[in-house]
Amino acid sequence: MERIAPEGLFNDTKSGGKPDSFARPNSAPGQEVLASAQAVYLRTQETGLYVNINGSGWAVLESNPSTKYVLVTYYQNNYIVIADGSYKNYYLSYSNHYYVGGYKKWTDASYWAVDPVNCSPYPGLYPYYTGGANYLCCNGVTDAIDKLVTVVSY
Repeated sequence: MERIAPEGLFNDTKSGGKPDSFARPNSAPGQEVLASAQAVYLRTQETGLYVNINGSGWAVLESNPSTKYVLVTYYQNNYIVIADGSYKNYYLSYSNHYYVGGYKKWTDASYWAVDPVNCSPYPGLYPYYTGGANYLCCNGVTDAIDKLVTVVSY
């Protein structure tokens, strides 16, 4: 599968499919909800690579951990919030080209399965190497079934 190479800030890209309005609460989880959750790293079981957020907000797979996340159960769904760095309090989400990264607005937040981490409704996380980086993408069940990775909190 060929993808359009990422450029610019992830937050400036068009977000992927939105969960239906019944699935997403009208307001984001408050600081009290985030503060009660433990910050974790995300790592692939197959390669031991960590999911980090680069300087432009894109999720990349790297050998050393540099980004922590908070896994938040909020109403009936799970959300992943970036817990540190320049993108602190951004929501881990996916773009319309299935790249994963951080969006600032709650309306762009995606919900996730956790333990292991997976994207709904585009399951299957996989690495996509382009432009000198190993980007994390979703929709791998359709696009790259042979490259799927299992992402777990660590």
